[in-house]
Amino acid sequence: MEASPEHLSRGTIRHADVVCMVAEPYYRSLETVRRMAALAAELPVARIVVVANKVRSAGDGEAIAEFCDRHGFELVGTVPWCDGVAAADRARQAVIDVPGTEPVTMAVAGICEALGIPVAV
Repeated sequence: MEASPEHLSRGTIRHADVVCMVAEPYYRSLETVRRMAALAAELPVARIVVVANKVRSAGDGEAIAEFCDRHGFELVGTVPWCDGVAAADRARQAVIDVPGTEPVTMAVAGICEALGIPVAV
C-alpha cells in the first residue's frame, strides 16, 4: 500500500500477516515509522517490521539499526541507494531489467526471504 496513515486509522490492514514500515535514514522518516508502528500495534497485526531504504553509507545503516534497537523494532533488511531505480522509473522499466540495480534486487529478495515470501531472482 502507499505510504499513508489511512490504512492504519481505518484498520484496513488488520488482516495482514506483516506490516513493513519503510525507514529512510532521515529524522522525519524515522519519526514517521515510530508513530505509524504505534498505530499498527493497536491493531491485531501479528508482525511489524522495518525495512531500511535508500541507504547510502554504513552510517545510514547504523542510524536505522540503532533506531530499531532503541524502539524494539525488528529490522528485516536494508535496501541500498541506487541511481538505477530512478532511471528505471523514468524509462518505465522494471528495476530488475535495468543494469546496475542488482544490489537493490538482491536486497529485496533477501527481505522477502526473511519474511518467508518465495522469490525467484
